[in-house]
Amino acid sequence: MRRAIRYEYSCDRLIAEHSVKKVLSIASGMEQRGIVLVNKYPLLDYIETDISDHFAKKVSLLDSIFKENNLKNRSHMHSCIADASVTLSNLVQRLLSFLVRDRLS
Repeated sequence: MRRAIRYEYSCDRLIAEHSVKKVLSIASGMEQRGIVLVNKYPLLDYIETDISDHFAKKVSLLDSIFKENNLKNRSHMHSCIADASVTLSNLVQRLLSFLVRDRLS
């Protein structure tokens, strides 16, 4: 529990102090950290990756949580499948599209 609290504090502090605009969460599972962060920092994009088995459930869960709690910034939560069914080059290409999106416009 202490480690989780320190981690949350560290991420939050880094985002606030360095004006972080993008966070990439690898193997995010069913964590809900992104929901909290995109609502606390409206300009933040949160990209999470996970295996395809969790993907559909997670996207559905995110949609429900945002809708039921009348939360904003759902468009700042991005999900990407990252497992053996996805080639490394395909995964990198998808992640780069999220990470450089604001630089291209």
